[in-house]
Amino acid sequence: MAAAIIRQKLVVLGTGWAGFRFIRDIDSAAYAVTIVSMRDHMLFTPLLCSTAVGTLEHRSIMEPVRPVAARKQMAFILGEATFIDTTAKTLHVHPLASVPALEKIPDFDLPYDKLVVAVGAVPNTFGIPGVREHALFMKEVNDGRRVRARIHALCEAAMYPSLTQQQRAELLTVVVVGGGPTGVELASELSDYIQEDVTVDYPEIAPYFRVVLLEASGNVLTMFDASLRDYALQRLRAGRIDVRLSASVKAVTSSRVALSTGEQLPCGLVVWSTGVGPRPLVSAGTLPCDGRRTRLQTDGWLRVEGTGGSVFAIGDCAATEASPLPAIAQVAEQQGRWLAQQLNMAASAAAHTPSPPQSVETGAGA
Repeated sequence: MAAAIIRQKLVVLGTGWAGFRFIRDIDSAAYAVTIVSMRDHMLFTPLLCSTAVGTLEHRSIMEPVRPVAARKQMAFILGEATFIDTTAKTLHVHPLASVPALEKIPDFDLPYDKLVVAVGAVPNTFGIPGVREHALFMKEVNDGRRVRARIHALCEAAMYPSLTQQQRAELLTVVVVGGGPTGVELASELSDYIQEDVTVDYPEIAPYFRVVLLEASGNVLTMFDASLRDYALQRLRAGRIDVRLSASVKAVTSSRVALSTGEQLPCGLVVWSTGVGPRPLVSAGTLPCDGRRTRLQTDGWLRVEGTGGSVFAIGDCAATEASPLPAIAQVAEQQGRWLAQQLNMAASAAAHTPSPPQSVETGAGA
C-alpha cells in the first residue's frame, strides 16, 4: 500500500492582485491551503473609479474567492492576521465576521509550514490633520460606494432653493488629492460624469460643479515618462479640471481643504489618493522591513529575510532588496504567478533549484 502523502500547511494572507493570482495557480493537491483575508473577493482596482460615478456597478469588478477556494478544496477564513510567530510558525487571527448570536468570536492561532504574505497596503495620509476624519479614499469597493453616495447627496442638496449661488458652488466642488493613476482616473471620471450625466439629470446645478485635482509635485503621473505626463495634463485641463501642481495639503475639515499657500479651498467632498502605506501587520516590525518600515524585505526569490525560507511576501507589501519594484497591479499579479510556479515545482520535484524572476513588465496602469 502506498504511503499517504502528507501535504504541507500553506497559509495565504490576502486576496488582492498578488494573493488571488497565487491562489488560482498553486497546486492544492500538493499543499493544504488556507486563505486568510479581510475581504471575500478579489477587486479589479483599475475600474474602481468607474463605480464611483455609476459607469460600472460594483459587483462587475469583484470576483468572489469562495467559489475558487471550494473548487480547489482550500479553506477560507474571513479575518485579519495580527501577529506572526516565525519561531513557532503560527499566526494570530482576529475574526471579522460578526453575528448577533455570538457576542464575541474569540481570536485564534493558525499553524503553517509555509506562509505567503500578500496583505497589500492602505492609503497613506502622511499624518495630515483631518484626512481620516473627513476625506474619502479610493482603495476598496466600499470606498467606491461611499464616493458615489456622497456625490448623489451633494447633487440633491444643491437643488434646494434655500441655498445661495455661493453655497451651491462650494458644495459642488470636489477635491481630488493626488495626481497618481488613481487620482487622475477619478478626476477624469468625475469630469465625464458632470458633462454627460449631471447636465441631463441636474441641469440647474451643472454649471456649479467643479473638480479640483491637487498634486504636491510639479506634474501628474510622475512615475511615467514626460510625454505621457504632459499629454495627461493637457487632457485633464481640456476636460475642465482645475489641476493645481505643487499644491500641498496642510489640513482637511468637513468643508475646507487648507493648502500650504494659506488658501482655504471650500468643497463638499475630498477624495484622498496620495499613495499607499503599510498595514499594521507589516509596520509592527515582527518581520524584517525596508528602511522606511513600509514593506517587507525579501530576497530575489521573494522569501522574507530571516525566516528560513518559510515566509514569502508578494505584492504591495513586499520590497525586493536587489531591485525594488513599484507597487502596481502588474508587478503584484506576476509575483503571485511566479511564486506559485516555484512552489509547485518544489513540491513535485525531489531536487529543484529555483531561479529568481528576471524581470517584471510594468506597463501603465495599476
